[in-house]
Amino acid sequence: LLRDDPREPLDFHLDALVHVAHAVHFAHTHGIIHRDLKPDNVMIGSFGEVIVLDWGVAVSTRFDPSGVLPHAPDTRGLAGTPAWMAPEMVEETGERIGVHTDVYLLGALLYTVLTGEPPHDGETVYESLYRAWRNTPKMPEDVPPVLLALCERAMHTNPAERHTSAEHFRLELQAWQRQRPARELAARVADEWARLKPLLTLATENDEARRRVRVHFGACQAAGELALHAWPEIPGVSETLHAATEAMARLALHRGDLGGAEFHVAALTQPSQELVQGLEVLQSQHRIERVRLAKLDWDSDRSVGAGARSGMALALGVVWTAVPLLTWIAQRGWGYELTSTGQLFTGGLFAAMAMAAVWKLRAGLFANELNRQVLMGGVVTVVLTFIGRLAAAVAGLEVANVTLLNTLVFGSVLAMLAATVDWRLVFSAATYAIAALCIAAWPIHALPLIAGANLVALGLIAWLWRPEESTRAGR
Repeated sequence: LLRDDPREPLDFHLDALVHVAHAVHFAHTHGIIHRDLKPDNVMIGSFGEVIVLDWGVAVSTRFDPSGVLPHAPDTRGLAGTPAWMAPEMVEETGERIGVHTDVYLLGALLYTVLTGEPPHDGETVYESLYRAWRNTPKMPEDVPPVLLALCERAMHTNPAERHTSAEHFRLELQAWQRQRPARELAARVADEWARLKPLLTLATENDEARRRVRVHFGACQAAGELALHAWPEIPGVSETLHAATEAMARLALHRGDLGGAEFHVAALTQPSQELVQGLEVLQSQHRIERVRLAKLDWDSDRSVGAGARSGMALALGVVWTAVPLLTWIAQRGWGYELTSTGQLFTGGLFAAMAMAAVWKLRAGLFANELNRQVLMGGVVTVVLTFIGRLAAAVAGLEVANVTLLNTLVFGSVLAMLAATVDWRLVFSAATYAIAALCIAAWPIHALPLIAGANLVALGLIAWLWRPEESTRAGR
């Protein structure tokens, strides 16, 4: 039963001791006290059977007329092994011998399991007897506290303070064995919590600290849940888990991590009012942020009002292509002469038509911020075009110069919208840029060139913003 036997683990020794206690309790139920329990009197068979030997000094707590066993109060002299004796066994008479004596000897066996030595080891028999009478064995320090307390109670000098029976001793020893894995897990819980606490302050800003906090909390939580499953009443574990979970909830709240805060607060059986209120504030902030993001998403969704934008671009494309082209044909075929004043008139007509189209399509064109920006770009285009034509009429500029100016205005506004609304408009802006260069090079062909630019640029916009394509792009 020695602890330092390299072939046998502690659990094996304790299992054997449980069987010894069971056998001794059986003897006690028949009024028999062993009086000489020690490692030499315990045999363990090859199949694990445990046998208690040498009942030669046993006594009876009941009067036996047959005289097979002496009556304990009637015995005289010392009996037993001094290195394992209970204090009352050192006395001259056996008046104080009883069940509690064997309970002490069971405690002495446990002491030997824990230390590898008898409790009253001395250089001589008399020294061992003296130590047994004083009963002050040096208790081990490197053993589980509960097991040490069990040993100290069984070996108490006052028999009334010991376990009430060998069965009582056995049940407590088995309870410790059952609870041992849970206690080891509880120690792991405390260790992980101790490692986690110093990292909480650093974890608010440091990614590596947050990673380590998650690792330690995960280990703490897993060990705690296993410990509670094995022993629901294990002391300290629930409290430590509660403290660790509260700390994680506070960390999540501090960092604005709504998911983490909700998870940890939900895991608490009784979260503090501070945590509940903090979670409610964070939830409110996230609701406001979700609304803001949803509005941003809506305002930037190209699928909203796509039909209105495409229809507007198509209508303008048809009109702005047809009018310059027909004017050019009239000039070539019938000698019609277009002046800057005539361009001013057509500009006003275009503005009126654009306003009518906007009114007709207002539901889509005012639906979100993207559409409003496009509409504002259209308004800027019409206003700048009209102002340019008015200035050209006053200054008496050539039609080609006015057309070149209009082309540059169209291209500039589309370039601005490409940068702020839809990058694909850059192709239409490039179309007007090419047209402006061509008009500057061949001013006599200004009208067909602007007509072609309008057809390509606005047709492309109408195609890009068609409802099906805008829906896919918005996704």
